[in-house]
This record gives sequence, C-alpha cells and structure tokens, in this order.
Amino acid sequence: MIWKKGSYRCTICGSSITLPYRLDRYGIAGFVCGRCYDEKLKEIYGIGQRYEARDRGGEDGRMGGEERGGEGK
Repeated sequence: MIWKKGSYRCTICGSSITLPYRLDRYGIAGFVCGRCYDEKLKEIYGIGQRYEARDRGGEDGRMGGEERGGEGK
C-alpha cells in the first residue's frame, strides 16, 4: 500500500491521518491517528492512572522529600 498523506481518516475520531497507526491486536480495525493511538494505549495499559496518582501525591505516586523526616534538618 502506498500511503498518501491526508487521504485517510482516523477510525476513532475521523481526523485526517498524517502517520498511520494500527490497533488490530486490540480489536480496533483500520488506521488511527497519533492522538487516538496514544490515548488508546494509555487506556489499555493504565498509564494515565499511574501519573494521576503521582500528581495527587497518592500512595502509589508519592514523591518523597517532605514526609521522609530527618532529611535536611
């Protein structure tokens, strides 16, 4: 297949595709754009949840420093 830039649309959002990605192994047929590819992989592997916990300072994503006690005193 010869890829013609902008000639295909994303299966998920319908935007024009500049670089095609495939998610066939995850049950999504056709081509997807880079944004949808990134979002779907984050959903599939739970990547976004890990970063959200870190940003909230939750138990899973604790950055340390303030609560370590004894450091810097």
